[in-house]
Amino acid sequence: MLDNAKAWIGSHYDAAKARANVALAAKKLLEEGGPPQEKKVIAKSDAASAVSAHAGLMAQLADVVAQYEAAAVKLGETEAMGATLSAEEKAEFLALADDYKKVAVSLQQAQLLFPGVDQVRTPTTSPVEEDAAVILYLQHKAQDAKQHAVSVVYNAMDEYKHKARGKAPESAAAAAAEADTPEVSVTGLSLGGTS
Repeated sequence: MLDNAKAWIGSHYDAAKARANVALAAKKLLEEGGPPQEKKVIAKSDAASAVSAHAGLMAQLADVVAQYEAAAVKLGETEAMGATLSAEEKAEFLALADDYKKVAVSLQQAQLLFPGVDQVRTPTTSPVEEDAAVILYLQHKAQDAKQHAVSVVYNAMDEYKHKARGKAPESAAAAAAEADTPEVSVTGLSLGGTS
């Protein structure tokens, strides 16, 4: 039993060590490659995100088709509903069942216009590059949080100054310019479609 525990601990230690080595290699990749490497990692990550979104869209579209087909069948079973339906309800159910069948067919035809998920490839990405994308994403989120915190501080300072002077507060951008502090803007970094 002790040998099993040692083996289990050893295997988990080795896995953790290997994982840490990948993360360290990702950090080194970004440091040594600089902005060109960052652009490459971002391009691969964004491509993978687009393909993933495509797969999600196709799955959702197939689900919507199935829901319309199921609803059409249930709405068409007016005889089984008997006297619980008024004549108007029965007519409405049958008309909707027909409409839903047409919508399902239209959506199925639309699906055929899209390339299948198996037809769209993503760039080959190593585990190190995947970790580098995560590092860049987290740096982007940290920078956004810092920007937001600075904006909140400047807005509060601006509001305080103007209350003391009896003036209306300016925008955060004007307050930052007044304080001679450059505004930081991060655009074009989606990394996995998450922002």
